[in-house]
Amino acid sequence: MTIWVLTGNVGGGKTTALKRVVTSLARKGLKMAGVLSLSVFDERGDRIGYDHVIFESDKGKLIILGEAPFLRKGASPAKTGHVKSHRTPGSKASPRVPGSKSFHLFQIKKWTGREKASSQAYRDSVGPYRINGRVLRSTASYLAGRARKGDLDLLVIDEIGHLELKGGGFYGSLGEAVERRVSLLLVIRRELLGKALALPLLRKEKKRIFCVEREKPNEIAREIGG
Repeated sequence: MTIWVLTGNVGGGKTTALKRVVTSLARKGLKMAGVLSLSVFDERGDRIGYDHVIFESDKGKLIILGEAPFLRKGASPAKTGHVKSHRTPGSKASPRVPGSKSFHLFQIKKWTGREKASSQAYRDSVGPYRINGRVLRSTASYLAGRARKGDLDLLVIDEIGHLELKGGGFYGSLGEAVERRVSLLLVIRRELLGKALALPLLRKEKKRIFCVEREKPNEIAREIGG
């Protein structure tokens, strides 16, 4: 088992690099499952939150199983749930659209529909964002279940942060992967890297850390994929 880590500063391109890495790994035939946390922008190009996008790999392709609103800014996040895009104005392609340049290997297998973002779902917060607890629990349960099956080459989690440092968020999913000896591909921002890798369940495992500002996605994928 190996823990592969993509790290960098906030806004440094960690998720962008991750998308390219998992696309390359899918081409190599690695069996993966995981979650991407895609930035959500309003019409002015301001980031208003993040969506969870659940995916698996199958026969050289990445298959989107569903997406749902995870983090939102504001006192009434439900009101901004449908005013969104996963790209800033003027960018070339939206990564949420299967068939776009960013996700050219992605295809729709099962569309679960957008979960309605009710105010009751956003009870807790992290930084400036309100957390959709139902979506977080659903995503964490899915990841833990896939790890328990024991058939994966790689479990992908974007990202590990403040919630996991407190034993919440995807902490249980990490535990299932470690117990089943499933290798992990994690996104961790630079400022939290030391604390995250010092977590008891990760501390003794073999690790390889990639800085996305210095290392190219194809080189990262080549090393992970062997």
